[in-house]
Amino acid sequence: MHGWYSKKQFFRKQNHKEFDDNGNFIYQHLYYIDINDNEVEVTMVTDTINHGSLYNDLIYVGELKYFLKLSKKVFFSNEF
Repeated sequence: MHGWYSKKQFFRKQNHKEFDDNGNFIYQHLYYIDINDNEVEVTMVTDTINHGSLYNDLIYVGELKYFLKLSKKVFFSNEF
């Protein structure tokens, strides 16, 4: 498995339907463990190195061992 991250893809896949008590968006973050046993965030996983994505900001995160978690976090506009 190969992991990829794109900020454009990250924001595009959010549904903007979950909010915290203060009205802030709650975003979903996808985490895997890479081949060096590091926790990494990805927006896309592929079986091969050929991703076929059209996102021009796509970054190769590396080879992945397994899925770790889906985490929900509040988004504050000054974080990005």
